[in-house]
Amino acid sequence: MSPTDPLLASPTGSANRVVLAIDPAAYTISAIFGHAYFAADLAGWMPAVDSSVAPSIITPPAGKRVAIGDGVTFSVEAAGSPTLTYQWRKGGAPISGATSPGYAIASVQAADSGYYDCVVANGVGQTISVAAQLTVLSPLEVWAEGFGLDGGATGFASADADGDGVPNLLEYVLAGNPVVSDAGVLPAVTLVDTAGGKQMVFQYRRATAAAAVPVAVETSADLATWTTRTDGVDAEVEIIPAIGLCVNVDVNNATASNYSGLAVAPGGGTFWNGITTTSTSLSNVKDSAGAATTVGVAVTSSGGFSAWSNTGATSGTPNPALLMQDYFFGYTYTVTVSNLAAGTYQLYVYAHGDADSQTATVTVASSNGGVTKGTAQAGANTFRDAFAANAEGIAYVRFTPTVLAAGTLQFSSATYLNGFQLVELTDPNHETVRVTIPYAGGRLFARLRATN
Repeated sequence: MSPTDPLLASPTGSANRVVLAIDPAAYTISAIFGHAYFAADLAGWMPAVDSSVAPSIITPPAGKRVAIGDGVTFSVEAAGSPTLTYQWRKGGAPISGATSPGYAIASVQAADSGYYDCVVANGVGQTISVAAQLTVLSPLEVWAEGFGLDGGATGFASADADGDGVPNLLEYVLAGNPVVSDAGVLPAVTLVDTAGGKQMVFQYRRATAAAAVPVAVETSADLATWTTRTDGVDAEVEIIPAIGLCVNVDVNNATASNYSGLAVAPGGGTFWNGITTTSTSLSNVKDSAGAATTVGVAVTSSGGFSAWSNTGATSGTPNPALLMQDYFFGYTYTVTVSNLAAGTYQLYVYAHGDADSQTATVTVASSNGGVTKGTAQAGANTFRDAFAANAEGIAYVRFTPTVLAAGTLQFSSATYLNGFQLVELTDPNHETVRVTIPYAGGRLFARLRATN
């Protein structure tokens, strides 16, 4: 045929041309060797395709700076085939049970500080992420960083960044500002007349975050020799939060009792609601002033309501016998307080049997903080009359639970339950500390000293 034959398509023409759609998937090794056309002759000849890929880190864990008590989570993103496995390590040592792409610590403590990495492996190989540093900050360091200072620096506690004469550590305790002169946060001292004579009242406002900082009130007659005052010995120390609602409940006592002088909860007042074995729930309980509220209280038991009453206990002010002589015992008692406003509360739970050895364990529900504490022995046979009414950790334990929008607070006490006090904190970040010191006349100077 002649090249000029009209039946032939011209280089730029469309005659005798067909447009074909090509599917790339039809031309892979598996598609070709698996096609029915080759099934009889090439069956089983298809070469194996190795899709294994060694692990590689896409996003390594990042370093964290976290305050004590806060939660923290490390995470790593990796790729590879077959399935990857994960093992988190701290300082090169494997962490038991930490075998997921993420590793969380619910409540960070000082001992958790260090370097964390993750070993990612599969059948092909393994790789190790870069180490992420966890820096655990003390409350003082958190506070200092909020003002642009380094609370972890040597000498920080005793330094005076703003030159107002108040060292940084004392500024922290007094909820002051370390970069602005504010000597006005220093304690106030007054003299008051009481039935027992004149008293020096030394009072200051304290940041609740600094409650664990050791603080001493010292007095001197000549500014040369100073004496540290001790609560219950030569001084009386009261912690007074800013409060709203206060509810007192006595167990195994049907009659509302006047425990003035005994209540350790600030604003505890004199009115107590009564719970008995036959009346284990109350609605519209009264506050410490005797006014009705919408709050409800219900007590349930893991087995029954065994009650004890020791009417021979002596009285006095203050004396724990009045409150501690009646109680439920033998089972775990769960208390639900309902219709509370959302917020932060202070909870005092009295839980101790008649004998010194009859201690209890109290747990706040996880929805309210989930903390467990126990009462302890006083070291005396005549338990109630031997220890001071405000002996925290002996007659009672104290919690600072939160109440969410649901408005319910729940706690349980194992073996013993004498009563409780619940106080709403209107300013959870601050509290007033009042130190009362006997004054015999003459010159008496007082100072506040914080130690780190």
